[in-house]
Amino acid sequence: MRRGDERVISKTEKMLEARDASYFLGGEKLLDRLSFSIGTGRRVAIVGAHGSGKSLTMRMLHGLIKPSEGQLLWKGNALDTNGMRAQSMVFKEPAILRRTVAQDLRFSLQVKGRYSGVEIPEIQRLALARAGLSHLADKQARLLTRGEQKRLAIARGLATDPEILLLDEPTGNLEPNSLAMIEDMLLNAHSMGLTIVLVTHSLGQAKRLAQDVIVMHDGRIAETGPAEAVLSHPRSAAGRAWIEGRPHLEARAR
Repeated sequence: MRRGDERVISKTEKMLEARDASYFLGGEKLLDRLSFSIGTGRRVAIVGAHGSGKSLTMRMLHGLIKPSEGQLLWKGNALDTNGMRAQSMVFKEPAILRRTVAQDLRFSLQVKGRYSGVEIPEIQRLALARAGLSHLADKQARLLTRGEQKRLAIARGLATDPEILLLDEPTGNLEPNSLAMIEDMLLNAHSMGLTIVLVTHSLGQAKRLAQDVIVMHDGRIAETGPAEAVLSHPRSAAGRAWIEGRPHLEARAR
């Protein structure tokens, strides 16, 4: 991809945008001139082989790491603390506190600082109900199943009323029931205007959830576009390899 060749995911208003964003660690370039934008109200899947830079890209989008070169923009301006506060991110292995489920969720709301103490109990009640966890409110959160813990982590992210939710493999290695419940949670949240970006290794999930797709390979963007087009007729070798489940492509010289 040529420097400055921006790949726009959606023609709608740009919410989050990378412009020639690269990231170096220990002298090695791990992300190479990423340029794309996430449209407001879209559902976007980032896909690609293991080690292609998907999780690192998500961390950069959330402001946890800063581009070594290039820019990361939030609604047209440099991503700052206010832009980061408007986001929520659910990690591949979310941190679960040594508290009950209800206390875990309450703590997250208090840390976010967006609600008064009077509002929190009702927000907590609704969040647990939407995650199917109301009956587990008094259970120790660390004793939940993996699927229940993932639903709790997503409930925490949604309860803070973000403008965009970033999820790194939200359903990896989960049983079908938890997978279906999480996908329903995300679709319901999107129906209320939430922008969603997720990393997934599942072709089926990408087809069910994504409106737009970013294919990554070797720290670069191999291809972007509408999900139907990319997942049915990928233009890139990396896209074809991922869809067909073939081994990694050989890394390119930088």
